[in-house]
Amino acid sequence: MSRKPWFGRASALLIVAFVFTPYFGHVAFLYLFGYLLSPIWTGRVDAETAGREARES
Repeated sequence: MSRKPWFGRASALLIVAFVFTPYFGHVAFLYLFGYLLSPIWTGRVDAETAGREARES
């Protein structure tokens, strides 16, 4: 998430926009589905690149 700060902002905006609508469950399902598929995406990140990134806490 630190590589793409716009993703966090867009997620927060999307959640706030849909939390009081009947479509919030659909949005939550899409987030869950994205989380399920995330190992496929992050598996393509080079190990050296991932090792150079510093963890921010």
